Amino acid sequence: MIPTGNEIIPVEVIVEPFEDERLEMDLYKSLSFMKDRFDFIEKDADGLKVRVKGKFIGSEFPYEIGYIVVSDYDDRKFLITQVDPQNQFIWFGSWE
Repeated sequence: MIPTGNEIIPVEVIVEPFEDERLEMDLYKSLSFMKDRFDFIEKDADGLKVRVKGKFIGSEFPYEIGYIVVSDYDDRKFLITQVDPQNQFIWFGSWE
């Protein structure tokens, strides 16, 4: 419900989000083309959780919140919204 002054207007609630299987397949194709850099772990409440592969220069974690990673498959952009350097995880919280 949305309060507007003294009255309350009911708002329709969508129980399950609409998911287009084709769009989801394209998303996972984008991720799979980055398998040399990342291992997809799971999709959770924070977004797409991936493990960063490879060795780091000077033991420094190469990603920070706000970085954008671009897929080699379709130039899809993934925004890093959370990092866990100790366990080498990052989360792509949004993508286009």
